[in-house]
Amino acid sequence: MLKQPHEAAFVAVALDVMPKGLLGLLISAMLGATVTNMDAGLNKNVGICIRSFYRPILRPNASERHLLMAGKVCTILFGVIIIGIALIVNQVRATNLFDFVNQLAANLLMPLALPLIFGIFYKRTPGWSAWTTALIAGFSSWMIGKFITPAAFQHWMNWEKPLTSDEATYFQLGITTLGGTVTAGSLWYFFTSRFYKDSSPEYQSGVEEFFKSMETPVDKHGVQDVQTSLYKLLGMLCLVYGAFILALMFIPNTPLGRLCFLFCGGMIFGVGALLHRVGRRRL
Repeated sequence: MLKQPHEAAFVAVALDVMPKGLLGLLISAMLGATVTNMDAGLNKNVGICIRSFYRPILRPNASERHLLMAGKVCTILFGVIIIGIALIVNQVRATNLFDFVNQLAANLLMPLALPLIFGIFYKRTPGWSAWTTALIAGFSSWMIGKFITPAAFQHWMNWEKPLTSDEATYFQLGITTLGGTVTAGSLWYFFTSRFYKDSSPEYQSGVEEFFKSMETPVDKHGVQDVQTSLYKLLGMLCLVYGAFILALMFIPNTPLGRLCFLFCGGMIFGVGALLHRVGRRRL
């Protein structure tokens, strides 16, 4: 009953071939990996919103306690917005999830990442260069994807045989990424460097200070103790989780199924023992 039934192929295969109990571990691992990335991205965006918008523009004199509460409220709001967008997208999308994520990255994530990448190596741009580059790249990507369609390209090339579904998808992804995001965004970013000299002296000194900080080696004093604690902590977690998976060998299963738990649990337990041993040696 799914809109894209083939997206459930992996789960269907797992239900058929995996022993009893291993599918639950697989789902927990997938959810854990997904939630970890989403949590990190959510916290990062909330931090940007509070520190770069809310504090300097709306509440310049806010205390740390106030900013902490504002961050919690912003986290809840962002979470609700993300869930709402996900539900809407799931209802209206016509492509499969893989192609949709790739196209979303081309139209949204790439325009945001482009000025960040250029900004690490090239500094002679005004303060408004980054956000205007993101807007120009995103708008260009959307416009090119709207007007330069696979059907129109086929007509211009005088191809009698129409593009297949996969070819049309890859063409749309390539033309919006290279033609819209990369080309238009790059041209605009370096064009804005003509206005760098018009920036305030405070901004230019801030840029120089930023690049000076990037070139300064990091003081590693005290890092050794942190690494030792991480080795021991990760090692203990792997030992506990590996022992739990090894205990699942007693679930009624075929001999091959028991070997699956032995392999998975043994690998995790062995890595945990190695990490814990390295942490003890560093004491």
